[in-house]
Amino acid sequence: MLVLSRRPQEVIVIGQDIKITVLSVNRDQVRIGIEAPPEVAVHRYEVYLSISEANREAARLGATTQEEAAKILAGVKRPPAAPRKHPQHADPQPPVTEAKTPPHEGPEPAGT
Repeated sequence: MLVLSRRPQEVIVIGQDIKITVLSVNRDQVRIGIEAPPEVAVHRYEVYLSISEANREAARLGATTQEEAAKILAGVKRPPAAPRKHPQHADPQPPVTEAKTPPHEGPEPAGT
């Protein structure tokens, strides 16, 4: 696992298409913004696990069409949503702005 330290408004780039921006850090919560192409699925890990389990269950039950899978998935429990703060108590959110990243200099990394 690669571990990086970032401050608010600093960016991490994955490949050439994905940018992760640290929006804010408050005690035990980090807010991030993710820019990714529409064909890249981005989920919280617990949602990803739920989707994976639902897909395995649909395959196990023999779903061969999207409609069959939808019927099966309708009965699958979803993880609870993250607790939301009341608007009066919510932390102010900084405006999301395009973070500036320096242009890449030097040779392309191997494997890209």
